[in-house]
This record gives sequence, structure tokens and C-alpha cells, in this order.
Amino acid sequence: MNLSKKYKWALIGLAIMVVLNVAILFTLWINSSSYGARMHDRLQNHDRSEMHQSMKNQLGLSEAQSQKIMEIRRSHYSEMRALRTQMDNYRKAYLDIAIVESEASPTQKDSLMNLLTKQYIKIEQSMFTHFTEMREILNPEQQETFKELMRNSFLHQDGQYSGRPNR
Repeated sequence: MNLSKKYKWALIGLAIMVVLNVAILFTLWINSSSYGARMHDRLQNHDRSEMHQSMKNQLGLSEAQSQKIMEIRRSHYSEMRALRTQMDNYRKAYLDIAIVESEASPTQKDSLMNLLTKQYIKIEQSMFTHFTEMREILNPEQQETFKELMRNSFLHQDGQYSGRPNR
């Protein structure tokens, strides 16, 4: 093999290594906790604004109604984030007892189970309050459409509650 062919193969190898390094660095950057959290929040906010726009169109909301509902939703999402964080903390503690501490007292398990249950009830009450507040802003015709939208969002085809909106 002559020198020019070796040089070309060396350049091709160098180019491949540069591309691989860039891909690895990009992957690490994307998966970093700070970027991942920001991107997750951005995607959630995009989904929420898209959902709000869809709701605005389907219900025929006025600007005043739309603004009030947006304020209610922001407050609700903030509250739900805090409630779910607390729920996750209780779940982690319960899981630690179930998996790690084989000699945990039944009182500890019952106490955490009660906390989990109460937290779940708070989440459900928050959802109920949220829907009630939103519904109060709507006129009777919009309320009927809203009822159907929520049923379609929270129920599967078979009529079973899924606990989260379909996408």
C-alpha cells in the first residue's frame, strides 16, 4: 500500500473517531440531569399548552375563560407536583422497608401505608377540586362538552378508569 492510500485511510479513521466522540458527548449532554430535567419540563409545558389550546378550541372558550382556566391549571400542576413528590418519598420509604429492612416492625409498615393512602386521597381531592373549579367557569353548554372531553381523556375504550389522560 502506498503512502497516499495510508494517508486517506488515516483521515477516514480520524473522521470516524471525531463523529463517534461528538455522538458520545451529545448523548452524555442530553442525558445529564440538568439538561434532562429542563427538557422534560419543556416537553410537559408544551403538552400542557397544546392541551389547553385544544380545550380552548373544543369548548369555544372566551379569552377571559381561557385565562382563568390557565391560572387554575398552573396552580393545580404546581400543587400536584408537590403532592406527587411527597407520594414518591413515601413510596421509597415503604419500598426500603419492604426490600431492605427484613425486620421492620408492622407498625412502621402500617404507618407508611396510612401515609400513602392519605397522600393518594389528597391527590384525588386535588383532581376533583381542579375539575370543579374549571367547570364553574364554563357555561352549561361548555360544561356538557367538558364532561365528554374529560370522560374521553380518563376512560379507556372499555370504560375503565386509567388514572391518566390518553394521548
